[in-house]
Amino acid sequence: MVGETRDLPTIQTVLTAAETGHLVFSTVHTNGAAQTIDRIIDQFPEGNHRQIRQQLSTVLQAIISLKLVERADGSGLVAAVEILRHSPRVAKLILEGSLEALEEELESSVTYYKMQSMNQSLAALVLRGAVTRDTAVAISTRPGDLDLMLRKFLYASDAAASERSTESPWPSPLSDFSKILELQEIKKLYDELQERHRQDIRTATRRSSACGPRLLHHAARDTGAETDTLRAEVDRLAKQAQLAAAGIRGEDRAT
Repeated sequence: MVGETRDLPTIQTVLTAAETGHLVFSTVHTNGAAQTIDRIIDQFPEGNHRQIRQQLSTVLQAIISLKLVERADGSGLVAAVEILRHSPRVAKLILEGSLEALEEELESSVTYYKMQSMNQSLAALVLRGAVTRDTAVAISTRPGDLDLMLRKFLYASDAAASERSTESPWPSPLSDFSKILELQEIKKLYDELQERHRQDIRTATRRSSACGPRLLHHAARDTGAETDTLRAEVDRLAKQAQLAAAGIRGEDRAT
């Protein structure tokens, strides 16, 4: 454990220890993953930058950036968390010096690698009612992008936020953006299944109307079986969404 890597000798020691198989934890006073990598590289002479990028792309396992944000109810502070983890794509970007592309990689790797950008964490806090929209936008280093992100979600508006009860909070950690995507995916699947159900009903109705008297009974029986199957699947998915929401509330109450 190295308290802080603020000078060249310390950074060299940390990199050497990591390269020789030691697990090293340390802190750097920066505002995000890209700035952290840039700060480490800039400590070395320009002629060594390629070598340091090579070392970092190999030994760096994760960067976790924290910002404390005032809660909406004024009861204290809550952490917004940016997470970068080692992946083949991250290693390539570090090696190439394409640090500006790291933000995009963070935001596109939420589901698979469980990364997230600071803006995504702030968005999760706003959508869950933990912090206000104005507070999140004010603390963001990219407020325009955060505002656009919030507008894409159902509960991003201030009106919707005010309607949510403070006694039905979201799960811990509040800053986990992947939970937002999970619930959004469940809703998407539910809506798609509902639409398919309606289309199959219309198709079956037209088919039944076109049948002669001798085939009408069989068409109605087949239509009924298809309808029952689809209705059961819709009910299953609806219960899944309800259980997910109930589980989320239960986890938060337990914490």
